[in-house]
Formats: sequence, C-alpha cells, structure tokens
Amino acid sequence: MGEMMASLSEASIMVICLDEFQEYDWNGRLFVRTREDACLFRSTLELLELMEENYDELDYPQMSMNNRRFSSSVGTEYETDHTKQREDFRPAERGKRAVVLSKEDLEQKRGGKATFLVRVQYRQRATWQGQVTWLEKNRTVSFRSALELLKLIDSVENGKESWWI
Repeated sequence: MGEMMASLSEASIMVICLDEFQEYDWNGRLFVRTREDACLFRSTLELLELMEENYDELDYPQMSMNNRRFSSSVGTEYETDHTKQREDFRPAERGKRAVVLSKEDLEQKRGGKATFLVRVQYRQRATWQGQVTWLEKNRTVSFRSALELLKLIDSVENGKESWWI
C-alpha cells in the first residue's frame, strides 16, 4: 500500500463492476489500482469519460492524437455530485500515482450483473486497443476500439456470449 507503481501498464488496469442495466445504459462502479474507493458512473458515457481521465492522468497509454475542443464552456453548467466526485478522482501530479489496491484485490471486486477487467494497451487512431476479461466466466478477448469494448460488455446483457469465444 502506498508504494510507487512498478509498471504503468499495471496501473492502467481497471475493473468495471456493472450493477444495473436501465434504458439501454449501464451504471455501476469503476475501480483502479491507484484509488481505494470506487468511482460511480450512471451511464456508459460517464464510464468512458472516467476511464479516459484516468489514462490521461497516468499519461499511459499515451495518446497518439489530442482531442479537439471547440469551447471551454461546454458542459460547465452541469454540476452534480458525480462531477465533484470525478474531480476528487483526479490526482494532483500527472503520472505520479501510488498503488493502493493489489491486482488480487482488484480482481475480487464484483458487479451485480457482470464484472470486467480492462487493460488498455494503446490509445491510437483516437480510440483504445487492449484486452477485456469477463471475470465471472474467466474469458479474455482483445478489442480494437472503445466501441468494440462496449459491444463486448453489452453482449453479456443481451445474451450474445458468442462474442466471448
């Protein structure tokens, strides 16, 4: 606990605990190795934003392209408890984070509906590439984009487990 990260690729491992599926959207908890408590998300978009913020703060995997921003005022009128929680989620120093959860502790977390261990290895072509493990079934699949990751996760709720072969 509190030790410096031996490997940034190990720090980038996350566990997504999906607790509810409502109106075609997931909500649940996101666990990362550099934070003891979970970060709650109420939508798939919020989950993706939390994950991206974590990768940006770790500066791993590094982006091959920067996001374009057209206005700095976009979204500033929407302030909620979740927004405040997301601000607390961000560490003070970029790339300098200590391990607080072991990989074994992380793998013990479980969602009400499903649990996924995600390892993003690259952020190229404005998306993510990596591997996702469905922990309940102990099946691992590679994905080539964030959209493909979402389709894999969604297939569990929709009963299309053939994606996981």
